[in-house]
Amino acid sequence: MRESGIEKTGVAEVMKAADMTHGGFYRHFASKDALVAEAIRHAADQTIGRFDGLAGEELRAELRGYLATYLSTGHVANPGIGCPIAATAEEGARADGDIRKVYAEMTRRLHGAFVRALEDRVGDPEGEAWRMVATIVGAVTVARTLDDLDAVRVVLKSAASAARIPEG
Repeated sequence: MRESGIEKTGVAEVMKAADMTHGGFYRHFASKDALVAEAIRHAADQTIGRFDGLAGEELRAELRGYLATYLSTGHVANPGIGCPIAATAEEGARADGDIRKVYAEMTRRLHGAFVRALEDRVGDPEGEAWRMVATIVGAVTVARTLDDLDAVRVVLKSAASAARIPEG
């Protein structure tokens, strides 16, 4: 779904990748929307879940590493293994019901990790964390539209300088 998008990913394709029959799908999910919601939840656990339960310098160090990977040409070139927000945000924003709720939860989880990392470092951790989320997701989204690697690097470097976890 991160590679092709939600709409272009069919149930048969997903079941084949899972080495299951199309009929087996309905024993696990009530609808494609239920599958999508679970897939996005799973992706969020893989990419954002590592911040759960962390605090202080441990969280800040983990987020610094995350930002370095997030704002890399490798992430831009490989949406299938990267952030599900950046990979399918437009579709998630247009979705209804559980899919939309899962996207909101995922985005809030990322925001919450940034808030926890910034709360004793900046005057407005809530606002700064939203700025960081918007900056990194926007930068990767924009970078994926470009066909010039030098321009991609400039976008990512600019975003990295704007989205920093304070040292110390």
